[in-house]
Amino acid sequence: MDSSLRFVQKSNEDQHLQGVWKHDQAFSTLPPQPSPPIGWGYTAKDNWAVCQRTVPLAPAPKQKLTGWLILLIVWVVITGANGLGSLGQIEKAWRPHTADYPSLRGAVMASQWFIGGGILAWFYAAWVLYQREPGTLKTAQIALLVGAVLRVVGGWSIVLFGRLPGEISQRLASSLCLSNFIILLATSSWYSYLARSPRVRTIYARDP
Repeated sequence: MDSSLRFVQKSNEDQHLQGVWKHDQAFSTLPPQPSPPIGWGYTAKDNWAVCQRTVPLAPAPKQKLTGWLILLIVWVVITGANGLGSLGQIEKAWRPHTADYPSLRGAVMASQWFIGGGILAWFYAAWVLYQREPGTLKTAQIALLVGAVLRVVGGWSIVLFGRLPGEISQRLASSLCLSNFIILLATSSWYSYLARSPRVRTIYARDP
């Protein structure tokens, strides 16, 4: 009876050893696993290269606005705010004459739309300049020019499409010439400053 138990135990031990040997043999035939990208066995240069690819760099701090840029933004905001206040005055001033000149109502509405669009374009230019995002200088310049053109067109809409008597149209055109000259002169001066100033180009330069 004892000999039978010893025989069974011996057989179980032999089967266990054979299973362990087969398990070791199976793992020995597997292909080698790649090592982790960072750790022992890599140089500091390799580890730093991996970190540069995986860890995003912090954005560069925005540069300070120049005094002229601050003045430009303030000028655009103040001029635009005054323009918004005058939009309601345009309709109020011409309302008594719309019964005599049917085309005047549409001309006044077109004038308000053009002037309002120009003011919004100027506000957008001021906002872009204030944000100082790389590569946005050309956007601000275009918005500044578009705003000036829309404001000029809005002023002339009443003269061109209102079908007013010649004497009234002449007086209105004379006053528009002066105001439009001031708008275009100021806009062209600011545009030239934005285009030629090295400091401005540095502030809004694209990231390398």
